[in-house]
Amino acid sequence: MEEKKSWYSAFNVASTWMGSQCGPGIAAGTMIVTYFHAKGGWEACYLPIASMAILGVLYYIGMEYSRLYKVYDYASWTRRLFLRFPKVADGVVVLKDVLTVYSNIITLAAIFGGANSLCVQVLGWPMLTGSIIVAVISIVLCIFGAEIIRRSSGIMTIVMLAMIIVTCILCLTSGNGVWGEIISTRWRPDNFTTGAMITFFLLYTNSQLGFVNTCCTVSQPLTRRRDTIRAAVIGFILNALMLGFLSNALLAFCPGIVGDDIPVLTILQQNFSGGIVVVYSVMYFLALISTTCTVLYTSAFRFGGFLTKRGMFKSEKTAVTSFAAFLAIAGILVSTMGIVAVFSTLYPVAGYANYLLLTAPLVLICPVLIFKGRKKELQGKEIE
Repeated sequence: MEEKKSWYSAFNVASTWMGSQCGPGIAAGTMIVTYFHAKGGWEACYLPIASMAILGVLYYIGMEYSRLYKVYDYASWTRRLFLRFPKVADGVVVLKDVLTVYSNIITLAAIFGGANSLCVQVLGWPMLTGSIIVAVISIVLCIFGAEIIRRSSGIMTIVMLAMIIVTCILCLTSGNGVWGEIISTRWRPDNFTTGAMITFFLLYTNSQLGFVNTCCTVSQPLTRRRDTIRAAVIGFILNALMLGFLSNALLAFCPGIVGDDIPVLTILQQNFSGGIVVVYSVMYFLALISTTCTVLYTSAFRFGGFLTKRGMFKSEKTAVTSFAAFLAIAGILVSTMGIVAVFSTLYPVAGYANYLLLTAPLVLICPVLIFKGRKKELQGKEIE
């Protein structure tokens, strides 16, 4: 019974990691193509898997540190790292807050960019129509439908996974010959450089590392080291399979889809019947709304409460609504760059920031604290 509970808890944490990563940018294929295919060519067949292997190790370190020191929210997680330097800890927490707001805005920009491209590509509507529709629906749901958001989040994760699986099957079935040719000829884009490939590989890995705190938040049921190892291993397997299959499926249609706003939609429009395109478009649109609601709801309530306590708003509801509107408007404005530009120019900033705020502590500080904590745990001493 104890072992079943351990595996169940580990799977839940691993699923959270997978759900956090499985957003519309992945389901549309845009992020994968931008970071791997456009920079690495044929090597996109294994780069996402290598990225998940690195993340698996770093996620284990982060969650094991959380388990030993009982620090599950990112503020406590950070302050314990810099226990002897409280001012440094406070500064890092503030920087993480700023990075969170920035990441939310560019995430919304990517979502709205996808909505704009969807409406233009499928319906022929004006460019900003899709982003405005998604933003308005999402803000209304944030104000009146918190329970709907909570319930739909898990469902939409399953929907996006289903989209990815179906896409992989369809793409690999119709483009398999091209995939073999790309691998055998070692195809690479015209502007290929080894430096750019490695840089974007590491930036993608670092940008996804931001979800480590999300996993730490839900990792409280992991009470033993083996539980943490299981969560990290299961998470690696799930994410490596998902991204590995998707990356190879999209590789079968390169170089034609490089630079495309919604590569998966383009592939479906060019190779399959209208019914499949309609189903995919509806599912993708719902996924955009669901993810927008989640970003707006979690961020607005977090920072809205903070603004209310500071006396900037009289009621928390007004603060939450105002902050959600601010994020949505900022996201719409940034989305005019185009979804590919958002992923290729703005997302890397979060990757660079995570080198300092997450990668460095996870590689340099957390292993030392884990070693000390494990030693005390084995000796039966209290870990402070």
